[in-house]
Amino acid sequence: MCADRMTLGESRSLMLKLIDEYSADGSVIAAADNYDYIAKYNAIADLVQAELAHRFPVPASFRVSFPDRSALLAASDAQTRSVLPGQPESFSAEGGSWFFEADGAGSAMVEQYVNDWTTLAELDLNSNGFAAYRGTAALTGPLRLSFQGAYPFRVRNLAIWKTIFPTDEDVPECRPCLRVEMPADWLRIDQPVLETDAGCGQPAGLRWENERTLILPAGFSGQLCVHYFRQPERITDATADSYEFPFSRAVAGLIPIKAAALIIPTEKQALSTRLLQLFESESSRLQALENTPPAEIGVVYPIP
Repeated sequence: MCADRMTLGESRSLMLKLIDEYSADGSVIAAADNYDYIAKYNAIADLVQAELAHRFPVPASFRVSFPDRSALLAASDAQTRSVLPGQPESFSAEGGSWFFEADGAGSAMVEQYVNDWTTLAELDLNSNGFAAYRGTAALTGPLRLSFQGAYPFRVRNLAIWKTIFPTDEDVPECRPCLRVEMPADWLRIDQPVLETDAGCGQPAGLRWENERTLILPAGFSGQLCVHYFRQPERITDATADSYEFPFSRAVAGLIPIKAAALIIPTEKQALSTRLLQLFESESSRLQALENTPPAEIGVVYPIP
């Protein structure tokens, strides 16, 4: 836990104080007597923290490593091949793992040459749109991929890797571009930085396929560090009171203010209006403070 973070339990107590339902005649009001307010609070706090995440971005990052494919790839063919009835297509090279994409109804045979061609896998393929298939061999050696099917069965992005990867899932894709999916808590991008042996910098050729998928040219190698702004963790009825809001205490203090304005009884609507005005004015003030860069140091004082 961070000492400077406000918890859900603290913010609920502040909400009760703001609507003047925390104590009466010098005694704290029992939780059972405030059940209606308490039962509503988590759902409203969740909505308010989601709103604040757009005003006060919550930074996060993740890393994706891209190996140097030129050192690992034995052979590849990105061309889309149409497999015609009675005219099987094949692709071979020496390696330990394989990858391809197929579209339509057909079959694939993966063979390895050990004194003779031995079948490693027979795959029945049937997909509406290109689907990826991959696997590994027990030994490195000549590998052959053979395809047959009825028109319009198609294959593309054929690859044989020199390496035997630990599992089939570890076999890399071999496409003309690299796709990076954003994590589940992604809200919006900050900046991606490519880290290589030569240093760090903004990657060239980067583009978005859609709002959650980043595309890079296939030749990238190194580590991509994606800095982004995340959504807060959802608050539900089961969320513990120890949950910490992902904001500074000043910003998190806005949550009980707006929650109080929304929860407050009808007979206290004048107070609700004042609380909403306070929420907006404080939110604007804190946004201005957080967006102000530190002042330049003009004088350096010696330390005695």
